[in-house]
Amino acid sequence: MNLPNLYKTFVQSLSADAVLENAKKLWEWNRWSNFKNYNDAAEHILQCFNEYGVQSECVDLPADGKSGFGDAIMPLAWNCQEAVVEVVSPMPIVLCRREETPLCIGMWSPPTGEEGIEADLIVVDDPARLETMDVKGKWILTQGRFQDVRRAAAKGEAVGVLSGWLPNESRSDTQWIGSNTDLSGGWGTRENEKPVIAIAIKPTQAEDLKTMSDGQTVRIKAVIKSELSAGILPFIHASIPGEPGEQEVLVITPLFGPGANYNAVGAASLLEACRLLQSKIEKNVLPRPKRTIRFLFAPKLYGSIAFAHDGKVHLQKTLCALCLETGAGNPDRAWCRWTLHPTTSAQRHFVNGLVWNICRNYLQEWRPQRFMEKRPFSLLADVFFNDPAIGVPTAWLHGGTEAECKYTSADILDAVDRRSCIDLTAAAASVLYLAASAGAADMPHLAYWNYAFSQEIFQEDVQYFLDRAAKADGLADIKEILTEAMRHFPLRTSLESKGLQSLERLVKDAASAPEWDSVHELLGSLNDLGDSALALIRARLEARGAEMGKEASDIQPLEKTVEDERKPKRVEGVIGTIMLDPLPYDQWTTPIKRSPRCNLPFILAWWLADGERTIAEIERLVHLDARGYRECIPAWFTFLEKAGYVKFGVGEG
Repeated sequence: MNLPNLYKTFVQSLSADAVLENAKKLWEWNRWSNFKNYNDAAEHILQCFNEYGVQSECVDLPADGKSGFGDAIMPLAWNCQEAVVEVVSPMPIVLCRREETPLCIGMWSPPTGEEGIEADLIVVDDPARLETMDVKGKWILTQGRFQDVRRAAAKGEAVGVLSGWLPNESRSDTQWIGSNTDLSGGWGTRENEKPVIAIAIKPTQAEDLKTMSDGQTVRIKAVIKSELSAGILPFIHASIPGEPGEQEVLVITPLFGPGANYNAVGAASLLEACRLLQSKIEKNVLPRPKRTIRFLFAPKLYGSIAFAHDGKVHLQKTLCALCLETGAGNPDRAWCRWTLHPTTSAQRHFVNGLVWNICRNYLQEWRPQRFMEKRPFSLLADVFFNDPAIGVPTAWLHGGTEAECKYTSADILDAVDRRSCIDLTAAAASVLYLAASAGAADMPHLAYWNYAFSQEIFQEDVQYFLDRAAKADGLADIKEILTEAMRHFPLRTSLESKGLQSLERLVKDAASAPEWDSVHELLGSLNDLGDSALALIRARLEARGAEMGKEASDIQPLEKTVEDERKPKRVEGVIGTIMLDPLPYDQWTTPIKRSPRCNLPFILAWWLADGERTIAEIERLVHLDARGYRECIPAWFTFLEKAGYVKFGVGEG
């Protein structure tokens, strides 16, 4: 495992110009958010794979507003040719033209007709009051998110919504309204759903309109040439065969997105990584890896969930996956650091240590000014293959941008840094090649990398409990902390050990190989680490108790507490995440206020519902990845049981 030589092979052979050129092409198509352009972008990806000599397949998903995968309903296809929005009175002002600001027209905004639509503007400061306001035939102005008022706007028969919200602190950019449906966690307008015009304006424009509306009538006119119809939405997967290729490694990147960073540069970097790998392997510069390397370019969430349903033959062979959803900003800026979000604690795998060390070592050698950090598991990217029902441990590598520009008009090609394109391409190619090539000889390195990775996890856990111990207020508090620690560290040790044990999948009879001795030794060290961590916490709690005048013998765990012993089991059919698309909104009862699709505690808990674990055991596992959450997991499972997503054992519920 000669990492410096591998980095050098890729860095000296890759073309940053090719990455930037592909990023430019993809951005020029995708920033319009038209389904026709999405298909053009997919066709370009296919052409690239064909030029590289890489086998690929394009799968057309039905964008018909009614088809679904799991409980996710696909939207209608949408295309918008041109649009203009203007103030008619009290003075004529052009607010935006789509040809100048493509993001100004929210996706799935319906056509207005040649004459356009003109109506009065009503200011809504509090979306909660919208249900009681008369908005029929009026434009709604909000400085909040469009999706927060969309349902009430449709119900109240408003003409449309102007939103001046932004996800960052800029006052002069425009947001991307990439969701337009009454479904809280849905994506786009469905068949037979009332379409709503969505206009994205700058925050400064929203403030000006609000001021203008004070004491006088403001009239807005919009002319929109668009179409909602049944269509298709493609995703693409391609592969570089391994030898023997009985296993695969996977890399995932969003295919569509309005920005040059999010998501054109990720796709462009992976295209170049694919070209590099194919070229070096075909020319015997690099030995053909043992495992097939598969590339998945898909619409975020919807495409990956569709692949999980239709691509089971590939996923069943997949050893691990990397999600590359990232920006490519100036590496000299702190915001442009790299972040690794590892797999879930319950799905620990050696891919975490592999990605962490390959990327960190790469930066130390080639881009030392760039910082890399590790953050907890997150559902904000396509990491849903971590669901045990899919079973592919997936780590997410993310790079920042100089200024937060995701899903705004500021995410242009000038925000992409050439050096970051080089880094993303070389690091991704290195991760994929080593994951696909690793064998028995690599087990000691991978074992140590993952042991070191787990050490940092233990350090964070110990600090958490030490901080709590320092703030303990009374004996009851101390006993509660000790009880949690006595449950936490054995569980953490068991799960972190899985990362080392996953090395068994590298070769047949791995445990019989001489190299396994190093894995065995580190497993023992992990157990010692867990014991030492717990002993340290107990000692600190005893010291805290002494400060209160308590004896060490007083510091004991709580007696058995009342716990939820129900054992939920998932109902087959829904995998990856829960959208609740088929469930009428009036049936969204406590504790559900909005879609759970990216609610970390809820989705983690659902993933763990195997019919064997109690809800109390599930909660303890969830705490490992979502410490300090406030969601009520027992109430969540009660809701899921009523909605048909889980079942309880006989006599439970």
